[in-house]
Amino acid sequence: MNNTSDMTEQALEALLLEHPEEVGLYRRLARLREKVGNPAGALAAYSALVSREMDDYASWCRIGFLQFSLYQLDEAMATFGFVRDMAPGCADAWYGLAILSYQLGGVDDAISHIEHACALAPADSRIWAARAHIISTSCPDRERGYQAYRDWAERFADPLSRDAAPFGNARDPDKILRIGYVSADMNGHAVAYFIEPVLQRHDTQAVHVTVFANGRHDAVSDRLQGSVDAWLDVREMSDVALAAEIRRRNIDILVDLSGHTNGNRLHVFALRAAPVQVTWFGYMHTTGMEAMDYRLTDRAVTPEGTAQRYFSETLYYLESMACFAPDPSTPLNPEPPCLRNGYITFGSLNAIHKVSDNVLRLWGTLLHAVPEARLVLTSNMTEVNHAVKVYAERLDRLGLPLERLTLIPRMPIEEFLTLGDYIDIALDPFPTSGGTTTLHTIWMGLPIVAMEGKLPHETASAATLRGVGLGELVCENEQEYVNVACRLAADPESLRRYRRDNREKMAMSESMNYTGLTRDLEHAYRAMWTHWVNSDPHCPSTRRFVDGQAVPNFTQK
Repeated sequence: MNNTSDMTEQALEALLLEHPEEVGLYRRLARLREKVGNPAGALAAYSALVSREMDDYASWCRIGFLQFSLYQLDEAMATFGFVRDMAPGCADAWYGLAILSYQLGGVDDAISHIEHACALAPADSRIWAARAHIISTSCPDRERGYQAYRDWAERFADPLSRDAAPFGNARDPDKILRIGYVSADMNGHAVAYFIEPVLQRHDTQAVHVTVFANGRHDAVSDRLQGSVDAWLDVREMSDVALAAEIRRRNIDILVDLSGHTNGNRLHVFALRAAPVQVTWFGYMHTTGMEAMDYRLTDRAVTPEGTAQRYFSETLYYLESMACFAPDPSTPLNPEPPCLRNGYITFGSLNAIHKVSDNVLRLWGTLLHAVPEARLVLTSNMTEVNHAVKVYAERLDRLGLPLERLTLIPRMPIEEFLTLGDYIDIALDPFPTSGGTTTLHTIWMGLPIVAMEGKLPHETASAATLRGVGLGELVCENEQEYVNVACRLAADPESLRRYRRDNREKMAMSESMNYTGLTRDLEHAYRAMWTHWVNSDPHCPSTRRFVDGQAVPNFTQK
């Protein structure tokens, strides 16, 4: 049969009509459909494949992951369970069970399954990174969470850094700095709300900006591309090739905006692609890597003195970690919906899979304390009936009155931004708090009841609320959380005030001080660069030479 490596989807389909029993064609078609973003089509092709080769457990696992991506969670759980039972040494089956258990709130099962997957796959970077995320967001032991990231880095990142060659970048402290931003989310993703104001305001006399885009390209990408000096689609480039290209372009400071999220290029940073390497707001946990020199943060998100021990990067403190550009079309009804409904509606705008059992129980307590109140929960599934099927048993088991709950499906951003017309009071989960969602919610005019935290993923909402002058909504413990929510529910006039004042407060805060942040950021880049210029020219990393007294805003590791 002819080589199918470069055939189109249509050609493969035509060939399958002639050779319906040729298993390799189904595999090729499935992979091609995955690549072009057709998960349903890929699922159909893999299903046809395993109907002919029942013991192709790798393809069964692909089916499970595709079902997961399509939010067919029950089906995915059954698929991975089947593979685990038939091939208990298949690491991907245990990995799939881990991420599904995590998604459905089964934290203990998730940790047990991911540990088993790692034992079976000691050389799989993807599985070990998932282990770090699951442990760090589920386990109260912060040391254990930090060590999980170091476990990943020691296996997969740090060894790549040790043979890095010295750089040829001109060691001029005053030159125009060549900045590179690396992200899979330079498109219609939450990252755009934070990076666009900066890209629009960079001083072209101080910096030359290149974006290394590792994700889909859309209309938002077009807009962002118009704000930078150079744009490179790197989705098809290997880590080695991309690191070489970054060096060829003499990038002075390389900035990661993904962390351990999907589409990251952390191995490029591990290869030491630039003299100074920085991670910013794309991920609230440490990368764990020796090669990541700095983390940009602020004192509200990452308090000095207690947080540094949980980060492998040196913390560099900005006045504000990031700015947010809200959607100007977000509607704002000055009247809270309780006035027309006759009852209070609480709402969690963070997807329910991010909400722990403990928090759901607390929200049940709140509903009992406000007897007529309703609670809106959001799902990451597109079908509301499917979401109800998946989550109703869990909610009932945790004591929430199902007749007073509304579960809404995943929706386009323009619909999401209308939820302020249906919800009176927002509830933030903990210990992992909201991020972008919190900013959207404030812009909708809602108060958000949030819990204090210590690490960035715990304290993001609290820091945001304090930063815009809404610190009265930040709570120290669960009882205070319930008390604040009850107090708001009993005071419709206060709900009016939030709707009237929130946007002005946000506009006057550092959250929307775009020019100030960009100048502060450029100052940080210059300080980091000057430090590298004055360091050992034969050493590819400057982190070991950081002197907390030498550069303003540095915190000694």
